[in-house]
Amino acid sequence: MLGSLLLIVGFMFKFTIVPFHIWAADVFNGMPPFVAPIIVILPKFTILSVFIRLLFLLLPVYESFPFMLDCFYTLSVIIGGITGLFELNLLSIVAFSGIVNIGLLLAPLHSGDIFAIHSSLLYFIIYFILSFNLFSFIFAFRVKDAPLLDSLDDLRFLCSSYPFIGILFAINLLSFAGVPPLAGFFPKFFTFFSLLEVGDFLVAFILLFSSLISVFFYLEFIISIFFQYKNSFAPIERLTNSSFILILISSILNIFFILYFPFLNKWILYYLLEIFDPWVL
Repeated sequence: MLGSLLLIVGFMFKFTIVPFHIWAADVFNGMPPFVAPIIVILPKFTILSVFIRLLFLLLPVYESFPFMLDCFYTLSVIIGGITGLFELNLLSIVAFSGIVNIGLLLAPLHSGDIFAIHSSLLYFIIYFILSFNLFSFIFAFRVKDAPLLDSLDDLRFLCSSYPFIGILFAINLLSFAGVPPLAGFFPKFFTFFSLLEVGDFLVAFILLFSSLISVFFYLEFIISIFFQYKNSFAPIERLTNSSFILILISSILNIFFILYFPFLNKWILYYLLEIFDPWVL
């Protein structure tokens, strides 16, 4: 029992789940800018695969684990959302946004069915696309002598200097908030649907209204871009062609997600049948 509990705690630490999340914002701000998304986001797929297998071994044995995990996920969505509201540093806001999204990503898993795993994997893939898009925006610009955009105030030049980029950035943020028909709507829909399907109405209700808190710090970005903009701002470096291409590709994946969703859905189901078949069927 104790060994299994410590193993779960170790995974919660790697996922930056509350109360093991304190290190996330400092790591985002302390890493070299272009290393942060690779180190923080990509390894989570492997960790998620191992964690799913572990859960399907432990859940039938320890009946108290689902309640404990529900507490972890709910606290992550609530505390991550509230803390992010008081942050002004861009990478810190991204870190707390990640805590909220990881909490929602893991929430359906304790139900123990293949649809729950499908929802979590879909959520992770879309979270990766949106995070790639967000980091593309942050790393594309240089304000003053800073190595990258640092605070919400640095976004005020986008509307006047790069209105098209500002619109794409706003669309990405609305997708993070879960606005349909953008890509970010679908994983949240399947997450809440999978919770309701197994009868976790209270958890679904709490997570739904708690996730609405995080919408406000996405709106903070949009307000800084379109409602607090400056016609003249500190000198910035010109947007390079490579940065623009990265932003455009990730934005297309976000906006037109509904067109390639059937192919992605088919690949996820194939992956589940090939990798998780002994555990879920």
